[in-house]
Amino acid sequence: TKPFDRPQNPFFKYLNSHEITHISTNYYEQLARSKMDVVSVVVDKSALTTGTTLEYMHRKAYEILLERIQHHMRNHHHKHNALIIMDDTGPQLNRRIALMHSLLLNIGNDNMDFRNIIEYPFFVSSELSNGVQLADLVAYSIYHAFKYKKPDYPYLDKILPRISRHADNRDILTGLKVWPQSQTFNKIQADITKRAKTL
Repeated sequence: TKPFDRPQNPFFKYLNSHEITHISTNYYEQLARSKMDVVSVVVDKSALTTGTTLEYMHRKAYEILLERIQHHMRNHHHKHNALIIMDDTGPQLNRRIALMHSLLLNIGNDNMDFRNIIEYPFFVSSELSNGVQLADLVAYSIYHAFKYKKPDYPYLDKILPRISRHADNRDILTGLKVWPQSQTFNKIQADITKRAKTL
C-alpha cells in the first residue's frame, strides 16, 4: 500500500511507520527462509517501437518471463516442474494469457521448448494469496529501482541475493531481463549487477 493510500486502508491506517517497516522486512525475509528465487522482466515503455499495442507488450513480456523461468528450471531444478500463479487481472486478459501460455507449452517459441513448465496459469486475487502479495512487493522494488533510477534502492538490496543467477557464473543475473534494449535501463541493470556482486 502506498503511503497516501494508508489513511483509508482498513488495516494500514492503524499501524505506524515502524510497524509497517517491520511487516515489510518480514515479507522480504521469506525469500531467504523459503529459498525462493526471483525471476523478472522489466519493460521500458519509452523504448518500445511506435505502434506497439498494450496487448503485444503484455504478450511479449509474458513470453520472455516464461523463457527466464524455463532457463532457471533447466539449469537449477531440471528434475522439477514450474506452475505459474498470477494475480487476477480480469477475464479478458486472463483468457488471452492462458491461450498464449497453452500455445507456448505446446509448440515452444523460436528460442526454446518449455519442458519444465506445466498446465495453465492459475489466477488468484492478490488479497487472498500471501505468495502473490510477496511477488507484488518484489516487483515494486524492481520497478522503483528502474523508474526512479535508483540501483541502490534499499528494498532492492533485500532481494538481490535471491535473483536467479547463471548456472556457471553467479555474477550474471539471469533473473533480471530488460526489454526492449534500452540505454537508460541497461545502465541501471549494469549498476544493479555490480551491487549484486557485493551482497
